[in-house]
Amino acid sequence: MDSNEKAGWVAYQEANGALCGDEWIDNHFTVIEYCKKVLKKEPGNYRALYTIIVNMLGDKRYNDAVPYIKKIGEVAPDSHQMLLYSGDVAYGNGDLEEAKKLWNQAVEQYPDHWAAYCDRADRLKKLGFVIFSGAGSRGEG
Repeated sequence: MDSNEKAGWVAYQEANGALCGDEWIDNHFTVIEYCKKVLKKEPGNYRALYTIIVNMLGDKRYNDAVPYIKKIGEVAPDSHQMLLYSGDVAYGNGDLEEAKKLWNQAVEQYPDHWAAYCDRADRLKKLGFVIFSGAGSRGEG
């Protein structure tokens, strides 16, 4: 079950009911369990870690996602994602100030990563914050 091979991808799609990305709805136990099997064979598989994290967060299983968030920090140490997802956990657990601190820290520590800015902006915009200033903005930075 190599997730990088076509057969592994097909198994992934079958486990996921042939739905991908933002179309994952309801609960995500099947796809999470599939990715856990991938991690047993490939402990550093970034795609499996990422999929587990976003699906656990989608299921509001915030504390269950923490070990996988720590692991993605080991697998991708030059990425903002550990901070980003840690902020998501804080927000999910009701600590907005800690969440904002971690999302901002992701940008501060990884200023050359465009995705850090996009991910932070996405989260803050969904919460009703305007974070950009300058021509055409409608609020304070």
